[in-house]
Amino acid sequence: MIAYKAVTPDRKSVIVELYSKYCLNYKKGKTVIAPDNTLGIMCFKTKQEVENFIEAFTLHTQRWIIIKVDSGKEKSSHPKSISNNTSEYILDDFYNHSPMYNQMEPWKDTICFKQIKVLT
Repeated sequence: MIAYKAVTPDRKSVIVELYSKYCLNYKKGKTVIAPDNTLGIMCFKTKQEVENFIEAFTLHTQRWIIIKVDSGKEKSSHPKSISNNTSEYILDDFYNHSPMYNQMEPWKDTICFKQIKVLT
């Protein structure tokens, strides 16, 4: 399935702390695999959906780019909840189902994959 993803200009995960184990690199032509026991790699079905996400979540000092990805034959999943904080510590709690984790509904058009190939 072809999908779209927001990344930083240096092609890293957006929002997540840059030195976190959850921060992935998205180099053209590479296959990127989500860390085990996570929701997966957050993407969007259309370019317009990722543009809407960027518009809603970007601060004026942030710059994000949109890349095209392919999940192959893997079907997308829509998470029921996501962490409302993207620090590594809070994400660890979220994924370990700690009572301390904070959750929220995901952006309405969010889809996730366990792995993707970066096309652009």
